[in-house]
Amino acid sequence: MVKNCINNKRRKLSDPKKCHESTTSALSVVNKIDRISILPDCLLCHILSFLPNTTSVIVATTSVLSRRWRYVWKDLPTFHFNQPSLTSVKTFLSLCSTRGFRKFHLHCRIEEKEISTVKSWVETAIGSNLEELKLNLSVKGMQTLVMPLTIFSCTALVTLSLNPLGDAVTVLNRSSYHLPSLKNLSLFLESPNNLEALLSGCPVLETLNLYIHHICPNLNPNTSPSPNPNPNPDNQTIRVVSSSLKRLNIDTYYHGVIIKKLEIDAASLENLCLAISGGELDVLSARNLLKVETADLQLSLARGGYSLMELLNEIRNACDLSLNLSPMDSITLHTYELMEFNHLLRLHLTARYFDTKVMMDMLGKCNVLQELTIMRHEEGEPQEWTEPVEVPNCLVSHLERVTFFMYLGTEEDKEFVRYILQKGLILKSVIVWADPMGFDVDSTDKEELSLIPTASKMCQLEMISFN
Repeated sequence: MVKNCINNKRRKLSDPKKCHESTTSALSVVNKIDRISILPDCLLCHILSFLPNTTSVIVATTSVLSRRWRYVWKDLPTFHFNQPSLTSVKTFLSLCSTRGFRKFHLHCRIEEKEISTVKSWVETAIGSNLEELKLNLSVKGMQTLVMPLTIFSCTALVTLSLNPLGDAVTVLNRSSYHLPSLKNLSLFLESPNNLEALLSGCPVLETLNLYIHHICPNLNPNTSPSPNPNPNPDNQTIRVVSSSLKRLNIDTYYHGVIIKKLEIDAASLENLCLAISGGELDVLSARNLLKVETADLQLSLARGGYSLMELLNEIRNACDLSLNLSPMDSITLHTYELMEFNHLLRLHLTARYFDTKVMMDMLGKCNVLQELTIMRHEEGEPQEWTEPVEVPNCLVSHLERVTFFMYLGTEEDKEFVRYILQKGLILKSVIVWADPMGFDVDSTDKEELSLIPTASKMCQLEMISFN
């Protein structure tokens, strides 16, 4: 009997017509089941929270998916707008019934008369459920949005980004802050007075992005500054002290910024990025940075007597280092004793001039370096190549890739490349880029370098011209 049943099923499956009818019937049953409509509102809102809150997009999308979705968007816990104006924002908020936002993101351009409206929205968003607040506003006029004081005692807040690329948001100075859950902070800093108190009120902060405004501005660098422009030197001192901080980015967004002293003390810091663009930095003090793994130091345009060499010694355990040297830094490296970088795998060195002695001194301290990139901005005074007394350890044991940008074909350039090729025992590639504005690598230069015997049989030499 069992055998007959099996045979009957086989005959049905072998009949294409009956098989098609069976499949169609099954699909019709599935299609009658609206699985979306049986989902709870909280789950539907969670799905919609990943969409931008443009009303037309929300309404159109929800109507297509299910009739049940038609009005669910009104209870969304997220507010995310990136619009050129506030028109669509006002439309959404006028229809929205949510009063306890979890995320509030607003990126748009507003008029001065609209500042009070935006402030009222922010005040409405601030509550016990708010986890993310991101404001990137551009105001037509001189007025700014003053942040409500309640934001600095928001216990659930995890991410706070206040106009990281503009000065349309003002943060009032306070003596105390209470942000026990804050992990990510981006701030356009006008005055460092409140920074220490702010950091002390963020015990679990992991990421800090500081975009520094004109602490002591010199708007026209071609004119003499006014006598005693800032009578209180402490107002020009920035102190970043945090035991939980893992990522720190400090950027002087405008030229003319004067920083009397920059102090960094962060025992858990892993990623450090400093960019002083055309400003003045007198003193750079760093402590407890031995956990830094990646560092990007763009200080070539900074003026002043900052202690870059002390900072390099403090981050000697880094694995990845990008360093932009000023002419003064290059001179200091000749005489300053650097510690060994026993963990550095990648080094990107940029300098106004290429100094082979500085380069060889650096290589001598990087024992396990695998990748080296050299870039210079212009040709300096001719220098005589001096071969190091000892071959850097990384050349004979670890260095695999070398890239040299703005090769000028000088004797110093040629001798440096020759030395690298003849001493690099495990080199895999050496890439030489010619100067895009002047020198061109012709056939003679290529032939001369290609005839250099290489210590590594795996090494591939490539000459690239921009012309």
